[in-house]
Amino acid sequence: LLLLNNAMGGGAGGRVGKREVITPEMMGAMARATAAAASVPPPYKGRQYLKKNMIVTVEPGVYFCREYIEGYFLSNPRHARFINKAVLEKYYRVGGVRIEDDILVTDDGYENLSTGAPKGEELLRVINGKA
Repeated sequence: LLLLNNAMGGGAGGRVGKREVITPEMMGAMARATAAAASVPPPYKGRQYLKKNMIVTVEPGVYFCREYIEGYFLSNPRHARFINKAVLEKYYRVGGVRIEDDILVTDDGYENLSTGAPKGEELLRVINGKA
């Protein structure tokens, strides 16, 4: 059972000390009603196929969060054996990088609209301050 003080936030005097008893079932019903009133339907509308002139993004990313990597991966021998700690140490200062390509769907494939962004070795030079 949950006891709620109904006088909190009310006017002075009139309801002092009045309490309501709420059972778990009542609390569940209240929570469901609140969630139903506040929720929005998800944007997913079923399977959608790419069509000509649609633009999508391809966004692979890598992040170097010391707390997460050390707390989850390096502390677990199953993962740690695959990580070169000396190399990893060099990249903590980078923080992370996300390479985003904007892709235009065409009749016979796609066109990468992000051709001017650095990638591969060129991107590594930028990250390492050598570009």
